[in-house]
Amino acid sequence: MIIMRKAIVGSIMLGFLLISSILVFVATVADDTVVKDKIIKLKKITDNTSLALAKHYIINENIVNAEIIANDILEQTNIGKEVKGSIIYTWDFINEPNSVTVSIPSYSHNTFWYRFLGKDTFLLENIESRAEIIISSPLKDTSTSLAPIAINSCNRDDLVIGAEIDLKFTSPEYYDNNDKNTFYAVDKDCSFPSGNSNFAHFKNLFAGGEVEFSNFDSDDYKDSDEIESDDEIESDDEIESDDKACLVQTSFQNPLSVDPSQLYNKLKYFTLPYTMDILVFDCGTTPNDLKTSNVLSIELITVHPLVAGPDVDGKKTKILNITAKIISSSKNIILKY
Repeated sequence: MIIMRKAIVGSIMLGFLLISSILVFVATVADDTVVKDKIIKLKKITDNTSLALAKHYIINENIVNAEIIANDILEQTNIGKEVKGSIIYTWDFINEPNSVTVSIPSYSHNTFWYRFLGKDTFLLENIESRAEIIISSPLKDTSTSLAPIAINSCNRDDLVIGAEIDLKFTSPEYYDNNDKNTFYAVDKDCSFPSGNSNFAHFKNLFAGGEVEFSNFDSDDYKDSDEIESDDEIESDDEIESDDKACLVQTSFQNPLSVDPSQLYNKLKYFTLPYTMDILVFDCGTTPNDLKTSNVLSIELITVHPLVAGPDVDGKKTKILNITAKIISSSKNIILKY
């Protein structure tokens, strides 16, 4: 009888032990689930913050402003507010590609069920995300936002991202392939109307504070000896593109005074900075044989007031100067981890 009672008590105790084990297991699994969910939320915070920092740096190129915006975004959520004081932003402009890393060095998550087992907190460490900033060259061979102006690119090393260049407008009669300080009115495929309407058509492409952009593809400007093919061409006919660029002519008696004035009266209404692509002429270019292979991405930042220039051939001139900043042709963001 005593043995039977002991067996019954043992079974009950075993039952209690099994039930307790199951309850502890279920409870700690619940805690584990909460912790995993917290890790996911923290990783989402670092992901979104790194992308926001990179995006707003690309827009403004200002670290302080980008971080202010990122901090404002953190304030929009409870967990963002919680980690804002410990989150770290690390910018890297030395290595390529440039990047920004957002880190949460440590985060202490309070447990509920685990505390009955003597574990009050989980320490989550080194949660971070890195957004790479992919900055492309300012030069490219195609464009869908080509403005009808051009500069010379021969023998110059100042066409780099971030450089500011000062340019003055001049008429095609004074074209000089070695002049690095001038911009020209250009018709990328010689399709402008002729005669008195030629320059008028050009300046009207800048009407309303917007450029009427066109497309450009350098392949359309390659000579026959530049075109490569894997297959042998049996025809003796020379391959040559009909697309040729032209400097925009004028029939005014004093283009050095009239043309700059008309263009200035369009550009002065632009909201600056204004982004666009412009043509660059290759070395060896002449007024009747414009060699173009690239476009340059720029940001028009200043249109200077017209000033009186020297007398040329007995006629007064006016000088139109602009300042442009060379920018990347494209900027992309990639989330790495």
